[in-house]
Amino acid sequence: MTEASGTKQASEQPGDNTAIRPFHISFPASDITELRRRVNATKWPEHETVTDAHRTITGGVGHNLPQEAPKAFAEAIVDVDALARP
Repeated sequence: MTEASGTKQASEQPGDNTAIRPFHISFPASDITELRRRVNATKWPEHETVTDAHRTITGGVGHNLPQEAPKAFAEAIVDVDALARP
């Protein structure tokens, strides 16, 4: 079980929900040691384990793909549609 503690400075400013308040938390050193051991013992995959087809669209494309790269967007839609059909 972890040990946690917080401060109550916000009570000095009633009604102010936007005030930045410090938050302190502490864990026993044994928990941190165990967590590090478990992370180090994890067997991570060497490469992507998903076997599906995927596409990377390059060329400085941002968040508005249909407008920035309409041809690439249309091709991606057609490709996805083809994958969805039996």
